[in-house]
Amino acid sequence: MSDVTTRRKKRIVARLAALAIVAAFASSAMLAWVAFLPGSCSFAATTRVSSESSSAFLRRAGRIVPETLITKYRDTRSGRFTFACVTHVWPSAAWSALAPFQLLAFSSAFKFKQKNAGRASLSLRRAHRVAGRALVATSATMTFGYVFAIHKKGLHFHKHDFPSLESNEAFSAAPALAALWRVVGGADAFEAFEHACACWFFATAAFAAFVAARGNRTGDRRRWVRRHRAWAIRHLAAGYSVAAQRALVALFHVSCRFFFAERACASPAAQKGIFADALVLGTALCVAAGEAAIRDADALDEPEGKEE
Repeated sequence: MSDVTTRRKKRIVARLAALAIVAAFASSAMLAWVAFLPGSCSFAATTRVSSESSSAFLRRAGRIVPETLITKYRDTRSGRFTFACVTHVWPSAAWSALAPFQLLAFSSAFKFKQKNAGRASLSLRRAHRVAGRALVATSATMTFGYVFAIHKKGLHFHKHDFPSLESNEAFSAAPALAALWRVVGGADAFEAFEHACACWFFATAAFAAFVAARGNRTGDRRRWVRRHRAWAIRHLAAGYSVAAQRALVALFHVSCRFFFAERACASPAAQKGIFADALVLGTALCVAAGEAAIRDADALDEPEGKEE
């Protein structure tokens, strides 16, 4: 193997490792939100619904998003969990726990160094199959929850959380983009974008499962593994777009407060526009990162001397 090829492979491995670290951190953040932070469906929200710490958290969060956007999946009067918690939010925690393991398991760069590599590799493949089935079931449950517990009940942020704004306005913090959203359909267009994201999330999981279940029918194992891995990566990228949105919301608000006044950044129009922009940009970044990861993972599979 030439020095150029060696350096190229090292760069590819470094990029994939960096993406895996970011994904693991995102999963940890999503798990912490559901399990510990006083958000919509966390146990902390129920056990301390009237506590000082919960109130303080919601006051701070209110500078970024309306309080209802955080608490709308919970019955705020009784503190009980709702259908949305059971079918969408809690399954998202299970998804966040499973996703990093699947990233590790199907990584081309993952090699066993132990003497019992064959046994360890077999155990990993079995665990990967079990976790994959659980991930598909979780994805189906989350999609069901999106349709029947969020969409059907009108819990979209533009319908539920900004009553002082018209539903078709402020879909971007940039006036030109906000005007473009109005031209293409406003709330209906943005809702269609959300529906497309939900469909893509489930479809990628289904395609990954279908390819794996169908088996290697061409005799080309490398091609079969690549197809399954590609759809699995696309599914994980679709799921991590939600974490990316959260990170971008925080980043945009920090930037807004640096360049503008607090009052302007905390206004309903600014909050709604930033939330929408972060969702669109987070989705685009994750889709692009996923396709780059697929290309890098495939490049590592190339036999020596055949890299492009």
